[in-house]
Amino acid sequence: MKITKLHKITPRLKVKSVLKTVQFYQDVLDFEIVYLIPTDNLTLEFNTKEDLAYHSAVISYNMVDFILERSSLISLCIEKFFGCKISFLIQVEELETLYLKLLRKEVDFIKHLTTTYYGLREIHIKDCNGYELIFREQL
Repeated sequence: MKITKLHKITPRLKVKSVLKTVQFYQDVLDFEIVYLIPTDNLTLEFNTKEDLAYHSAVISYNMVDFILERSSLISLCIEKFFGCKISFLIQVEELETLYLKLLRKEVDFIKHLTTTYYGLREIHIKDCNGYELIFREQL
């Protein structure tokens, strides 16, 4: 059987701290909270509270969504032992504006604004969990 239509992919990321990850994506990349789920109370929250620990969250910016899920100790050990690297390629408009904004933030750049041989301009950064985010724009 052939798959006829795929509409969207939403990665589910294992993170050390849901709250810190939400704050990073809000502060650095202007993501918005769709909802958060506190660890001790499986209800939906729509704003962060510093005194709560969160089990998971969904954040969004335009057509880019992430599900954030707190890693358990065992999953952190497995990732450390086997290694885990993943990159997310995010197509953007006005890459130069984003680059200038990121320069003003405390962002861990892997690669500053560059033009590739394959006709794209790109910025590579790490998020607060070490995931690589590659923002790209067609020339």
